[in-house]
Amino acid sequence: MTNMGRSLLGDGYQALIDSLARLDAELADHIDGFGFGQLLTRPGLSSRDRTLGLASALAGDGRAPHLLESQLRGAMEAGCTPDQVREIVWPLYLYGGLAAVERCQETFLSVLGPHPDPPRAAAPDDEAVLEERGLARGRQLHGELYDQRRARMRAIDPQLSDFEVRHGYGRAYLRPQLSLRDRALVTVSVQLGLRLTDQLHRHLAAARRAGLSRIEIRELCAQTILYLGWPVGNGGVLLLEQALADAGISD
Repeated sequence: MTNMGRSLLGDGYQALIDSLARLDAELADHIDGFGFGQLLTRPGLSSRDRTLGLASALAGDGRAPHLLESQLRGAMEAGCTPDQVREIVWPLYLYGGLAAVERCQETFLSVLGPHPDPPRAAAPDDEAVLEERGLARGRQLHGELYDQRRARMRAIDPQLSDFEVRHGYGRAYLRPQLSLRDRALVTVSVQLGLRLTDQLHRHLAAARRAGLSRIEIRELCAQTILYLGWPVGNGGVLLLEQALADAGISD
């Protein structure tokens, strides 16, 4: 039986199993055999995508810094660049706020080190350009639902709606460090970690529009069972089918 533990966590895997064995030997055997030996060896995700998704989910959860550190290193060993791994912090910020970033900041820094570019004054953003780009990206990902939701938000707080369009979809979603597909992969995984069911409903369908297959998205959800528990993983799998049906996506 193939075991994904060493592929995903590197040298930290055996230390994890040994630590669990001191707590409960049968639990350690179960996690080793079922979790890393069966659940995470299911087909449907490449090793790179699996590690990037798990690292993103752990970042969203924010409660297991040692696991997150091992998983971040595993993502780079699986072929992710440091810039791609660092980009997890953007959806973490968008959907969990600064508090979520602060929970994980030291772990990211311990693995990646400080950002290689020195701090510098950013050029002022062209608000009209950001809005144009944001509307295009939002519609690409969410279809007709995007304009419907934006209209509801604008009726309540137009400025806040404009902020979301410009600085969420117009800026963060167009950063070049991740492809549209990979950004959807990271976003869904972060939202699973944050337990954001309402957001997840929309972004599961968006992930399909962004180029992830139904099976890939299902595995992103299912694999979180090991780190985040059955309610999160199973709930995501069930929500995926509902989200795709509600969006009229059949393939």
